[in-house]
Amino acid sequence: MNTIRIVARARIHPGKLEEFTKIAADCLAATRRDPGTQSYEWYLNADRTECVVLEVYDDSNAVLAHVGNLGNLLGQVMTVSDLTLEIFGDPSPALRQVGDSMGAKVYSYLQGLA
Repeated sequence: MNTIRIVARARIHPGKLEEFTKIAADCLAATRRDPGTQSYEWYLNADRTECVVLEVYDDSNAVLAHVGNLGNLLGQVMTVSDLTLEIFGDPSPALRQVGDSMGAKVYSYLQGLA
């Protein structure tokens, strides 16, 4: 199973929702150019203080291409929110290194109907 799933959770800083949503729109626009992105969905909670991004990629190389394509947008997200990442699947050593640098938790596939 080479598919990589990512759950990104952002706790939006007080007063930064408008800026956050603009950056989110820029991230979506940039992601449209990504090779190997299967799904990229942003969700806000009811009081619009937290956002969850559900991401699915063909493989680790697609995730690395995505990170490279976002450029400084990822840094901008991190200036207006507290971001945590979870990686699901079997990431390559290069993706593990990127994940480690961002404090990501990695979960290996056990079983399922996928």
